[in-house]
This record gives sequence, structure tokens and C-alpha cells, in this order.
Amino acid sequence: MKIIRNNKKTKKKIIQFFSFFGKRKN
Repeated sequence: MKIIRNNKKTKKKIIQFFSFFGKRKN
């Protein structure tokens, strides 16, 4: 992930992405 901007939309997407991955891992 090279493109990480300080945008609310991007932040929300990243959080959702990590949340999804965390749920999948556990």
C-alpha cells in the first residue's frame, strides 16, 4: 500500500479493509 492519503474516504476504506482482514484471519 503505497498510496495512503490523509483523506477521510481513504482512511475509512483502509479501516474497513483491515477490519475485513482481521475478521477473516480470526
